[in-house]
Amino acid sequence: DAVATARNILAAVCLVIALFSMLFGALYARNDFRSDLPYLRSLRGWPLSSAQLVGAEIAAASLTLFLVQVAFFALAWLLPTGPEIPGFAERTGMLLLLLLVAAVLDVLGVAVRNAIALFFPGWVRLGSDGGGVEAVGYNVLGTFGAFLLLMLLLLLPATAAGVALYTTVGIPTELSLAPVVAVVVFIALVALELRWLFRWLGSVFEDID
Repeated sequence: DAVATARNILAAVCLVIALFSMLFGALYARNDFRSDLPYLRSLRGWPLSSAQLVGAEIAAASLTLFLVQVAFFALAWLLPTGPEIPGFAERTGMLLLLLLVAAVLDVLGVAVRNAIALFFPGWVRLGSDGGGVEAVGYNVLGTFGAFLLLMLLLLLPATAAGVALYTTVGIPTELSLAPVVAVVVFIALVALELRWLFRWLGSVFEDID
């Protein structure tokens, strides 16, 4: 009926928004170095190591973005109705996997944006200053550089996850574990990359004047 159709359309819109934010949300969640770097002296007064400070800055923006995604994914999970909609258990499994991937991509995307801000602060709008006309070109360069770096960081985890999915999809089990194995491999490799990235960016932060 009309109500069911409206609910399914709204669920699809919520899902698209959540997926879009996984790819581009890091551009808009800016409560990190992009807002705080102008207050460099205050940041260095915090009783945290450089790596911990980098992690805290990235976590602040990532958590903001993730909470928005949780709301949209929850609506996409709750709203659908009708015989063609997957069952509760299947939808819940898909929701959990999407939330795991979203959390990882959020942290990685925000980390990349902050890496650009620390390395090339002139390419990023810092604080509330909108910059002049020349800032537009630098922002485009920063966005393009962040996209390339993100793709490079995702290359190894995505390839390994694909290999894991291919090798486990044929294993006979009552429930298909292949997607779970692939997601676990993906998240584990991204976590290792993030650990290295936090330490590296911490050393970069220490050298900023």
